[in-house]
Amino acid sequence: MVRIYTISTCSWCKKVKQYLDEKEVPYECVEIDTLPPLEEEAAVRELMALTGNVAVPVTVIKGEPIVGYSPDEFDKVLNNED
Repeated sequence: MVRIYTISTCSWCKKVKQYLDEKEVPYECVEIDTLPPLEEEAAVRELMALTGNVAVPVTVIKGEPIVGYSPDEFDKVLNNED
């Protein structure tokens, strides 16, 4: 499963979702700014643990976090390329 961390106003976050939709990759979206306060705090802690900061979008594919919009990196991890 792919998980993406986003905020509702982020254009790069929308690009990640559009890219995954076009590739027909199922994903779970954590839209941080729409979560209740306690869940938002938990999501921010998850981001900090994954990347050391709270920048979005963060796409986690097969346990590997990818910060930003990077189709080449997405494909590399999805296709198990080295």
